Amino acid sequence: MSTDVLGEIFSRLETGGWGDLENLGEQIASANKAQSQKLRAEAEREAAIVKAALDNDAGRALLDLLVRKTLFRPSSGEEQAAATAEAYAILKARREGQNAIVFMLLQMLAVARGQEKQGGEL
Repeated sequence: MSTDVLGEIFSRLETGGWGDLENLGEQIASANKAQSQKLRAEAEREAAIVKAALDNDAGRALLDLLVRKTLFRPSSGEEQAAATAEAYAILKARREGQNAIVFMLLQMLAVARGQEKQGGEL
């Protein structure tokens, strides 16, 4: 929400109270729409960066390597030998973090290609 709208809200509260906030709906909706458009433009800009880096032969080879080393990787001996639930959880959290980076790159590439989300994160 823009600072203009927040300033208007505070000003109306100081001078008139809650009743004066009734007509702010359009301003808040407009500020939210502007913020959403700004976030979408930033996401599209970031997706274009990923597309430029990965939507070529070398980039596809890198993505293939990342997918094989993260998403398709079997459980490690370290994960299987974890002696406590806490140790196992830490190892799984690390793996989930690695997987999340690959999912993020794949999602950004899909956005840059104009592909719609279907179902989950991809």
